[in-house]
Amino acid sequence: MSNFLRDGFMRAAKSVSKAGYPSFYLADAESHRYQPSDFSKFEKQAELYNKLSWVNVAVTQIATIGAGVTMNVKKLEKEKETDIVNHDFERLMRRPNEVDSGYEFLFNTLAYLTISRRAFWWLNKVGVNPTPTEMWNVPSNQIAPILDGSMGISGYSYDSGAGHKLIIPKDQIVYFKGFDPLNQFSPSSPAEAVAMVAQGDIGMQRWNTQLFRGNARLPGVMAFADMINDGEWEQMQDDVDSSANNRNIMMLRNVKAGGVQWIQAAASQKDMEFLQGRKANRDEIWNVYAPGLVSMLSENATEANSRTGKAVLIDQRVYPLLKSVAATITAKIMPLYGDDLVVEPDDIRVTDRQLELMENQEYSKTHTIDEIRAEYWKDKPLGDERGKLLPAEIAKPSIKEDVTAQQAMQAELGQGVSHIPQAAGGVPQADLTSQVQPVKADIRPALTELDKWEKKFAKTGKREWEACNIPAYIADAVKTGTMDFEGARAALKSNNSETLALVEAVNKLAEQLCRTQK
Repeated sequence: MSNFLRDGFMRAAKSVSKAGYPSFYLADAESHRYQPSDFSKFEKQAELYNKLSWVNVAVTQIATIGAGVTMNVKKLEKEKETDIVNHDFERLMRRPNEVDSGYEFLFNTLAYLTISRRAFWWLNKVGVNPTPTEMWNVPSNQIAPILDGSMGISGYSYDSGAGHKLIIPKDQIVYFKGFDPLNQFSPSSPAEAVAMVAQGDIGMQRWNTQLFRGNARLPGVMAFADMINDGEWEQMQDDVDSSANNRNIMMLRNVKAGGVQWIQAAASQKDMEFLQGRKANRDEIWNVYAPGLVSMLSENATEANSRTGKAVLIDQRVYPLLKSVAATITAKIMPLYGDDLVVEPDDIRVTDRQLELMENQEYSKTHTIDEIRAEYWKDKPLGDERGKLLPAEIAKPSIKEDVTAQQAMQAELGQGVSHIPQAAGGVPQADLTSQVQPVKADIRPALTELDKWEKKFAKTGKREWEACNIPAYIADAVKTGTMDFEGARAALKSNNSETLALVEAVNKLAEQLCRTQK
């Protein structure tokens, strides 16, 4: 290593103790310091959104899907995240300033990030309270970081384009940025990757517009075999222009064979594969900005292809972009509110609902109810002994409990006339308990109904069900999620005994009693 390089590296290393940054980071900042930001480049990137429809559609789709997502503040405790209801930052996101709504504010942020891989928030901090009272989006084409060899980013330079220039302190700006292997401080835009394609497509739009402004008249040459005097020549030129503008057929007199010849000077749209060329440009631009958008919005897409394309767009572009924004907020803003606070966006990724239900059922076979509630439903423990049991265990009563229940029911039914309701006029009803005969409970209707319930749950994911043949305690356990459908079947089969028979008999006697009173 030469003395010059060694001395430069040592100077950078000394500055690390002051600023707390690695030497290579400060050296890189120093090298880019003398490459001032080109605001005209940022402006061209923004203009591309306004001029090229393909870029406009891609950016709008991403920002529209992402802007409706809620940023949730959570408290990190060891490996668990606890949601903080209506945190101050969540309220600020709903109304960040006097001009923008929460939707507009997040829409603009995601749009800036998609267009230029750069977005900036200005935080308004008032008084001794360090938490922001307002947040504003700064247009990404009007602001750039100021680099320094001893501080990295020492501040931000704002240029309105009309002569107003400001230096904004570093602690007032939150800088969201993407990746660029050549410049970690001011990354390039996706527009640079599609610059040639975008210029060509804009040229094709311009050519097509000019063609139809001239009434779709392709450029050509009209050649005359004979010499024409100046007066007639001027008159013929006027006639040609007038007929073309009025979309009429031009008529010439006294033209012999070979006297006038039309030579086409440009290929037609069909010959140039004009529509196919624009479609190829669209697909390339959309694949760069918004993967999945081609199959989502293609004119030939089926419903299945469109849904798959939307899932790809959300999984590969929208949700990662939201996670990136949330991670920057966690690192830059959440320390102002306290320690161990994180921001998480709503998970909008498209999932396989049927697969999740199958995983839930398999998980419930080897985990307790409290573990299931925490893993899948984010609920608190039940707080009693039920939470420590497996779903199959809570669904199946012990032999002692079963016998006790049967004895209690038999004792109740054996009380005789004293417990039978009195009819009108004080005449006692007939002793219907004597009609109870030992029967064998038929669980087939209950099993059939349980199969229908499970199919509906697999389609809708909802546990609501009006049980007709399933015992109430089993139906309630399935509705609350403490028992899966396999556990319910096991409970039905294990209770195919005198208990269900007595319940069935009592229900029949109750029906008879109602008919007798009527």
